[in-house]
Amino acid sequence: MPCRPSAPAIPPFVPSARAVPLRGRACAVFGLLAALLLPGVSFGTGPEASLGAAPRALIDYAREHSPAYAADRAEAEAAQARVEPAGALPDPRFELELMDFTNTMNGRSASLLPERVGETRYRVVQPLPGWGKRELDRQAAEARARQAGALRDAGWSERVAAIEAAWLRYYAADRELALVRDALALMQELETLALARYRLGLLPQQAVLRAQREITEQRLLLLARERARSGAVAALNGLLSRRPDAP
Repeated sequence: MPCRPSAPAIPPFVPSARAVPLRGRACAVFGLLAALLLPGVSFGTGPEASLGAAPRALIDYAREHSPAYAADRAEAEAAQARVEPAGALPDPRFELELMDFTNTMNGRSASLLPERVGETRYRVVQPLPGWGKRELDRQAAEARARQAGALRDAGWSERVAAIEAAWLRYYAADRELALVRDALALMQELETLALARYRLGLLPQQAVLRAQREITEQRLLLLARERARSGAVAALNGLLSRRPDAP
C-alpha cells in the first residue's frame, strides 16, 4: 500500500478582530460555489418559478390573484354581512315641529329658531314593522347570501375546470414540442452520417436529399409546435390574470 504523506502541522487558531468579516466572506463564497456547482440544490426565485409544473399550483395562484374570484368572494361576504341588519328594527327618526313660527300670538317677528317661536315640539319616532316582517326580511337576506355563495362556488368551479383544461393543452403542446426537437436532433445526426457515407460513395445522392427534405419538414413542424405552445401559454396566463408572455 503506498504511503500517504503526512499533513503539515496546523497552528492553533487565535481569534482576532479581523476573523469575523473573513469568516463571513468565506460563507458567502461557499454559498455561491454551492449554487453554481450543485445542480441538485434549487434556490427559490419567486412564486412564478414553479408555475406550470402541476395544475394545483396554478389553481392556488388563481385563488390568490384572480380579480374575478376576489369580486365573487367579496360579493358573497357582503351578502352574508347583510343578514343580521335585515332582521333589525328600522332606524328611528327625529322630528322637530315649530308651532306659531310667525309669532302671531306674541306679537314678534317671524323666526325659525326654536327658542324664538311660540312652541317647539321634539319627537323621536321608532317605526315598528308588521308582525313577522323582520323574520321574513332576515330569511330573504339569508337566501340571498346562500345564492351569492353558490354563485361564487359555481364560478370558481368553472374557473378551475378551465385552468385544468388549459393546462392539459399546454402540457400536450410542451411534450409535443420536446418530441419534435428530439426528432430533429436525431435527423440532423442522421444527415451528418448520410453525408459522410455519401462522400465515401456508400450512399446515393437521393438518400442525402431525402434526409435533408425530411429535416426541412421537421423544422416547419417545430415552428408549428412552438406557435401552439405559445398560444397555450397565453391562454393559460389569461386565466391566471398574468401577462401573455409570462413563463
